[in-house]
Parts: sequence; structure tokens; C-alpha cells
Amino acid sequence: MTAIRIFKEELLSKRVVDKAAQLVADLDLTCPSKLFTASTLLSALARPGRESAELARRVQQLVDMAGEVSIRVKESDYDVRSMGAIGDSYFERPP
Repeated sequence: MTAIRIFKEELLSKRVVDKAAQLVADLDLTCPSKLFTASTLLSALARPGRESAELARRVQQLVDMAGEVSIRVKESDYDVRSMGAIGDSYFERPP
């Protein structure tokens, strides 16, 4: 193993532990679906075999898609706010 790969694995391992601790610390007992989903997902990912590797790939794709959607929403929100109020004319604005 290369030093970079070892570093990345250690970093990712620490992140998993930190995120698990954050999830438990922020636990809202009136809405336990996040904790249930996280524990289910971690249980599935801990299983050996190709199925868990495929699950990991699909989850990563879903998270990436959610991130892209979030970015697009923020960009469109910014574009709408930067256009001014409805009825304002771009040409009537002072420079």
C-alpha cells in the first residue's frame, strides 16, 4: 500500500466515526428515521460480497445527485434574487 492510500483510508475511517457520533448526538427521538436509515445502511455495507459494493456505489451516486440538485437550486435562487423585483426593468436600473 502506498502512503497516500493509507492516509486516505485513515481519513475516511475517522470521518465515518465522526459522522456516526454526530448522527447520534443530533438524534431527534421524535423522528428516528435518520438513525434507522443510517444503521440499516451501515449494516448492509458491513456485509461481505459484491452486493454491498454495489450498494455502496449506488448510495454514492444518490448522494452525488442530491448534491448536484442542491447546487442547482442554490444557483437558481441566486439568479432569481439577482434579477430584481418583478416588474423592474433591467434597462431602467441606474448603473
